Amino acid sequence: MVISQSHRIDGEKNPILAAALKLAELGFYIYPSPKKNGAARVKWRLNSTRDSTTITRWWTQWPRDLICLDCGKSKIGVIDADSIEGHGIDGLTNLLDLELQHGLLPETLKARTPSGGEHSFFRDPEGKMKSTAGVLAPGVDTRGVGGMVVLAPSLVKGKGAYAWINALPIAELPQWVIDKAGTPAEQGPVPNAEFEPAYTQEQFEERLRLIDVDQFSGKHDEWLALMLACTHSSYCFC
Repeated sequence: MVISQSHRIDGEKNPILAAALKLAELGFYIYPSPKKNGAARVKWRLNSTRDSTTITRWWTQWPRDLICLDCGKSKIGVIDADSIEGHGIDGLTNLLDLELQHGLLPETLKARTPSGGEHSFFRDPEGKMKSTAGVLAPGVDTRGVGGMVVLAPSLVKGKGAYAWINALPIAELPQWVIDKAGTPAEQGPVPNAEFEPAYTQEQFEERLRLIDVDQFSGKHDEWLALMLACTHSSYCFC
């Protein structure tokens, strides 16, 4: 599976649709979302697809939507390393430290995120990759069964676009990554809701532990906004 840097069509009125169709041809099960986290247009674990007719309908109706990857259905595992500029945590360096300890990751398809981080894509035909947040190392997340990532050339308003770093074939997921991330939990029923939660219960708890509550001292509005965001991200698990 190879992503061509030249798949954009000159003069194409809907370049996101053109990219979405190309990605589906290459084996990615995708779905549209107007936001990076949480708000999917469809119940994506059920309805992510490679069907060109459905994809054309979606991105004709929502031409600026992000192209989101259903990792599990696509049999893809992703390592998401944050940048210090974008998240205040140097996940890129922490990932390199992991590689020096456990073995260099094979050369594979990579994308740059709007915040300067990197997504590394790996084949995961048996669904062994677990979706985690900071389990491998601070600032290093994984996305696998039940997880999603945004694909290039999606544009996040006010932040920038995702972009392919290379056009390499997707390599096999290394065993040491699987071992460190843990085993995916058995998938439960898909909630019958308009929006999907941004994180699993485990991911949500991991991220809550990273919050410095002192930063909200005397800032009622900011604290309220955080609590509302937490509710949106976790309501399906209540």
